[in-house]
Amino acid sequence: MIEYREDKFKNILMDFMHLLPEHMAEMNYFHKQGCKFDPDYSAYIRGQDAGHYVLVTAKDSGILVGYIVFSVQRHIRYRDTVYAQEDLYYVVPEYRRQGIAKRLFEAAEEVLRKRDVEFIFATTKTYLDRSGLLEQSGYECFEKKFGKKIKD
Repeated sequence: MIEYREDKFKNILMDFMHLLPEHMAEMNYFHKQGCKFDPDYSAYIRGQDAGHYVLVTAKDSGILVGYIVFSVQRHIRYRDTVYAQEDLYYVVPEYRRQGIAKRLFEAAEEVLRKRDVEFIFATTKTYLDRSGLLEQSGYECFEKKFGKKIKD
């Protein structure tokens, strides 16, 4: 049975370090643009310790099979508004199509609601579109994000 819970980066760091390269190779824009993969794992730990990151994990018998990470912040122009921006979400390929991603989002929403988060924002890749998951979970599409590499 899959267990969903808020977790600490420092508690899952080795598993996270093992899964993140596979995750980035599959779906990250910077990776696809040829950028060097060199994550600052300690920044996630420091950010979480300061209350700026929320991590929810999915584990099968203690083995990490998925995660979702949100950054949490107060809006700079609407200072009474706290929002969360999805930074990462991933489910290992052999565990996909079982509703794990949806349950990760649901579990994260519970955690974020307790932290007085008013809005949650999530993204999906055009080349790995997960719009259906987000729309079924009540998210609305309201803008598009574009990227352009300007330095070789």
